[in-house]
Amino acid sequence: MNVDEIAAQHGHTEEDMPYLLASMAGYGFDTYVEEGGRVNIEAAVKFIKEAISRVSAEDSLYVSWLSNAGSYLVIQFNESGEVKDLEEAIQYSRKALDLTPPGDPDRIDYLSNLGVCLEALYEKAGDIKILEEAIQISRQTTESIRADDASQTPALTNLANQLGRKFEQTADLADIKEAISVAREVVRVTAADDVLLAGYLNNLGNKLVRLYDHTQEMHDLEETIRVVRQSAYLMGDEYPNRADTFKHLRTLLKRKYKHTGELRDLDEAILGSLPTGNGIGFH
Repeated sequence: MNVDEIAAQHGHTEEDMPYLLASMAGYGFDTYVEEGGRVNIEAAVKFIKEAISRVSAEDSLYVSWLSNAGSYLVIQFNESGEVKDLEEAIQYSRKALDLTPPGDPDRIDYLSNLGVCLEALYEKAGDIKILEEAIQISRQTTESIRADDASQTPALTNLANQLGRKFEQTADLADIKEAISVAREVVRVTAADDVLLAGYLNNLGNKLVRLYDHTQEMHDLEETIRVVRQSAYLMGDEYPNRADTFKHLRTLLKRKYKHTGELRDLDEAILGSLPTGNGIGFH
């Protein structure tokens, strides 16, 4: 007995079926979130695609279902590793975006979803054209968000990271400089007591060191050290990247010592950048 027959036994009509199928898709997704299981996300994908195929494009839920299909397919890709799932996710996400005019409050979410799809495809395929489109989508996302909206910070961080990845392929200083500029903006708009500030500073430091590796300019290294040091100061014992940040700081100080020959840089590298209890001891 198929879904239509079961639905009919419970009094559902043909007109009800798209909405019933969409509800079943949502249930499959919720079950996947709670319990995992590839079969659950595959069911969500199957039912949402069937719902879309049975409803008019004029229906008020049509575009949101397209977006859901894209999101479900990305998750299915994470389970399957099959590029065709990503490519299909991009098709659904792009169509949802194309049908949503500028100014619509849902457009930001649809831009974000498409950006996630494109970035995942880039990670799989390594095609810089895909990354460039992801960057374009991230720019549109950040431009669509009000400056005082909390969601702007992760959107800016995503853009900075994508520009950093592009620099790895192009070695174009304009890419890493823009990545740094965007990462600086993230730090600037983040409150001093925000628990995420240490991570944003660390992200900025990672981009600054790439610029220094390219330019070998002392002022680039000094700014990198300042930023990474500040990040380290803000990290508590529970911070997952704390040890790596200290290691990074010691490496940077040793590199500076090789340039300057100043013992205070070496002293800090050996003694001052060590975690001590709940804080950090700098001498």
